Amino acid sequence: MSDSPTPKIIVLFSWHSQKNIALIEPLLRYLSDNCGHQVHVVTSDATGKIGLLKQGFRAYTVNELLVHYPTENVVEDTVPDGDHTPIDLSLNWLYTPTDPPQLPHPKRDQSIGYYHWKRSQLISAYRGFLNDLGANAVMTWNGALLVTGALADAAKELGLESFYLERGLLPRSLVFDPCGVNNESSLAGEGWLSNAPREPDEAEVNALKAYCKTIKTTGQSIVNTASQRQAESVYTELDLDPRRPVVLLPLQIESDSNIINNSPFFKSMERLIQDVRETLSDSDAQLIVRPHPEDRLRRDTIEALCEGPDVRCCWDLSLSSLLDVTQLVVVINSTVGLEALMQNIPVVALGRSIYDRKGFTLDLTEATALPPLIHRGLQSPLEPHAHFGFWHFLFTLITQSSFFFEDSRLPDGRESLNQTLANLPKRTPSNSHSLSPSVQMAETNDILKMLITGTSQDQSLVIGSLDTVFDELPEGVSVLSKRSAFTRLVASLLRRHDYVIWMEIPSNRLLRVLYILLRGDRKLVIG
Repeated sequence: MSDSPTPKIIVLFSWHSQKNIALIEPLLRYLSDNCGHQVHVVTSDATGKIGLLKQGFRAYTVNELLVHYPTENVVEDTVPDGDHTPIDLSLNWLYTPTDPPQLPHPKRDQSIGYYHWKRSQLISAYRGFLNDLGANAVMTWNGALLVTGALADAAKELGLESFYLERGLLPRSLVFDPCGVNNESSLAGEGWLSNAPREPDEAEVNALKAYCKTIKTTGQSIVNTASQRQAESVYTELDLDPRRPVVLLPLQIESDSNIINNSPFFKSMERLIQDVRETLSDSDAQLIVRPHPEDRLRRDTIEALCEGPDVRCCWDLSLSSLLDVTQLVVVINSTVGLEALMQNIPVVALGRSIYDRKGFTLDLTEATALPPLIHRGLQSPLEPHAHFGFWHFLFTLITQSSFFFEDSRLPDGRESLNQTLANLPKRTPSNSHSLSPSVQMAETNDILKMLITGTSQDQSLVIGSLDTVFDELPEGVSVLSKRSAFTRLVASLLRRHDYVIWMEIPSNRLLRVLYILLRGDRKLVIG
């Protein structure tokens, strides 16, 4: 039964990885099953689309939208504004789908001109899709990258409500916000109180304290990727002196948007380690360096910087285990800072985040101020739980911007989100006829769902890998991929199929020849 009297149409972007889809699935279920909203998920490639269809969701790839809603004013092999100034696209390059070869497009290069051209193409395609559906709102993952930010930009041009999603700042949750995530959040910075509806009452503060205690006693964390230990074992394993203070320094991924956009003083983790070590060299403190779990390729470099009598590099113990022995956390803008605050551990914040600049952290405002700031944190620790502003912030974060995957015994922001969506004005689809792009893509989805569930009598050939989606292929589906034997290729060429499904657009001459030679009653390109 729907909790909402006015179901709305929502377009949501998710990366194609199984990890990302698993994160958004509870939100998708809530919006569609509990609230009755119609959710359409755009994803970055065909494996994500198949995975989402397999779970019963409406799904589309970015390139499907670009093909179905093409922009006409494109001159092939040229960047419209002629600006070939190099630009470091970093993660943008990895996650932006290649240009559909059947459409005119300039040469793909790392230039400002190409970046702006691609952005205009994405916005145009997203606008066409949003108008075609009559969408009321969009939700996009993070929004910092080209392909995700363009969806929010398209929504803004149409005057639609936008929400930015990210893995939650609290265990087992997502965070959503109308302004952005991390430092772009409506709760970031000194002016956050203007976006906080009310202060928590005494009972609500007590509930928050109980929640923090539960997090501590159960060892929950945003990412549980390491071994849990009692404090005594941590002291022993890391050869720490329990009579001396411990400073925890969690590292981050240098290419992450949080470092690129919101860390004005430290872009290099190597320099961060060196500066903090130098600061602590004249103190009695012991330093634990906690590398990011996904930064293991630089393990030797990081560990070499941690050699010394009062420095430990710890990869294998859980964050909650390390916090149990920590008296001060020095962090750029990682969620570790918030986890430390929840455990009443003083935090020195070196970058911009959602939790700094509110009075319950020590904030770096200029690079030369690092030593006195850390020494102040050690000598005159600022206890977060003694600051009512911390409880006000945590209450607002949970009740306004968090979506818990399971019952946390605290009211999260789901009802507020649903109410916002329910109150949005109705929009009329721009195309309601049977030939509209959204109808055509819906028909393709219906075909794929039948193949995925094994309810189709058709014989289908899939060009591409389905390893990440299926442990066992559905009945009637065969796969031709880079790893297929030559005999499989020959057999596929000799046979006529009901459907030939391409997971990626044939992007080179060989694949385009194969596209012509493979015989099928219908050919579908979904990547």
